[in-house]
Amino acid sequence: MPLVSVIIGVYNRPELIIETLDSVLAQTHPEIEVIVIDDGSTDATPAVLERFAGRIAVHREEHRGLPAALNHGLRLATGEFVVFLDSDDLGVPPFLARLVARLSSLDNTTVGAAAS
Repeated sequence: MPLVSVIIGVYNRPELIIETLDSVLAQTHPEIEVIVIDDGSTDATPAVLERFAGRIAVHREEHRGLPAALNHGLRLATGEFVVFLDSDDLGVPPFLARLVARLSSLDNTTVGAAAS
């Protein structure tokens, strides 16, 4: 099973990130690493992320915007496949399993795919 790196950038979205992380952690694909880049949140977001300790990797940086946060996450990713999610996205299971199946069936020239 290929490892999937799920990268999520978040800034001041404590309520929404809970739902996003719950949906990612409920995936049926067994090999995932979840990398959350906290882009300098100034609210309860860091405390909310601590609730997921041991199940996700959290990296906090100064506020530089979403592109910088996602690039930071990409540098940390170790998966064969990488999925970017926004902090308000829901990946309804079996989203990742379908995506991995689709990507695994394509050649190495494919840089993106969608799973329905």
